[in-house]
Amino acid sequence: MHTTTSTCAGWSRELPATLQATEEVRFAAMLAGDTRTLGRILCEDLTYTHSNGQTDSKIEYLDAIEQGRIQYLRCTSESTSCLRLDEHAAVRGTLQLEGKFNGVSLAIRIQYLAVWIRHGDEWLLASWSSTRPSA
Repeated sequence: MHTTTSTCAGWSRELPATLQATEEVRFAAMLAGDTRTLGRILCEDLTYTHSNGQTDSKIEYLDAIEQGRIQYLRCTSESTSCLRLDEHAAVRGTLQLEGKFNGVSLAIRIQYLAVWIRHGDEWLLASWSSTRPSA
């Protein structure tokens, strides 16, 4: 029998400082279309599920941004909370987004769950899943 000891302090409104900084860098890179920076922050086996249900791999997501199929114009965080479990963290939050998806302008409010993995001194995004809340 294998026993693992882990610590879980429960959901907190405070993100670890290094994770908060990484989220800010990621959102800035999304707005700038900076796929190089995004590529360093995203896990190789990323699963990115958009609020419309479309799921992309890391390569597909970065390609969509690079080719202009996804353009972020504004990203405003309304709230976040974090559940930390050793070298992993789940961040849930609400964002206001403006942009273009396949050439169609949209302004939406989404709720998301992001799973981050600590790799050395860095946090990498392993999974993103978002949905549009009901009215």
